[in-house]
Amino acid sequence: MSELIKQSDNRATIRWKLLTGASALAIAASTPSMAEDDSGHPLLWIEIGGDADILSGFGDRFTAPFLEQTPTPTPFLNGSPVDLQKPPRFTFGGEGSITFQPEDSDWVFSAGIKYGRSNNKHNVHHQTKTGVVGHNGYYDLHKFIFPSTPSRFTYLPTYKYVSGQKFAQTTLDQSERHLVVDFQVGKDVGLGMFGHSGTSVLSAGVRMARFGSHSDVKIRAKPSIDFYSVTALGGNIHYTTGRWSTYYLQGAADRSFHGIGPSLSWSASAPIAGTVQDGELSIDWGINGAVLFGRQKAKVSHHTTRRDLRPEYYTYFQTNVYHRYHTTYYFTHYKRNPAAQNRSRNVTVPNFGATIGLSYRIEDAKLSIGYRADYFFGAMDGGIDRAKKTTLGFNGLFANISIGIGD
Repeated sequence: MSELIKQSDNRATIRWKLLTGASALAIAASTPSMAEDDSGHPLLWIEIGGDADILSGFGDRFTAPFLEQTPTPTPFLNGSPVDLQKPPRFTFGGEGSITFQPEDSDWVFSAGIKYGRSNNKHNVHHQTKTGVVGHNGYYDLHKFIFPSTPSRFTYLPTYKYVSGQKFAQTTLDQSERHLVVDFQVGKDVGLGMFGHSGTSVLSAGVRMARFGSHSDVKIRAKPSIDFYSVTALGGNIHYTTGRWSTYYLQGAADRSFHGIGPSLSWSASAPIAGTVQDGELSIDWGINGAVLFGRQKAKVSHHTTRRDLRPEYYTYFQTNVYHRYHTTYYFTHYKRNPAAQNRSRNVTVPNFGATIGLSYRIEDAKLSIGYRADYFFGAMDGGIDRAKKTTLGFNGLFANISIGIGD
């Protein structure tokens, strides 16, 4: 009886060993080996690249009542001095980062920097053609010589010359600069959900930002001319003259923000075609947020000068001689609204951004392109005569090259 029991136990043990071995072989067959699945995970990624961003939120433009006349004066039709003050459409910059992930660890340590600047200069002059108003006055020669006797001569013309030039000249010098630095520690929480080479990293750290802009504008303009008739010498001389105002505006502004604060981000990458060894295409995305505590500054000054002129040119005939007269009357007005502003205050700036792009990786080299938006809410003081919070925004394309070191 005992021998039968022992034989039964031996058979059960054999069956268990066979089942275990078959299961192990099945698992091994269905799961790629580490040597085959190894994506060549480098310890260190070094990334460099560039970007082209559309700017928004660097401040209000200088203006004055003479720039807002209606209907629009002729010199402003081909480009208003206010429109010419718009910032450069693009700012170009560079960026780089270093990412370290220890071997057999899901922790990721990274440091990144983004820097850019732009310049915008204009010297635009618009001018109408010179116009002459003349031959539109007259005088009675007989009445001029013999005022007490009836006129026996034909009225003879006088000659009046008035320049009809209108113009606007705008000189502009603008520049901006921006710097963003990040230090972060993250953990890959993807757990293979996007494939072996996919990642999903949650990170926390510190973000530092420095923004600055400078604007200097000078505007000279004679937007309009008014013509009117004048009678002189007891009504014996009639002529047309003109009057106008010449304006000059000068404004300068320096604005800045320096801040630092905690940041959070999530970045992910999922392969969509190919393998790391032969070339893999992935889709990348991410979001980031931060709260920056810092100093906001603005130094702004501007003034406007108006000069009113009324030149008069006319000729008349007396005792066989043509006489020509020229007189000019002008008044100068100076206005400063208000005195130069020098503002500085502590501010809290929320920051939010997002990215979307594609990357192509082969072995330890990767090329990435995509679109990124980053907003810093209320970062700049964009006002002229009083403080005004404006949101600084960057939207544009980027392209990066990454090299992996230390498999």
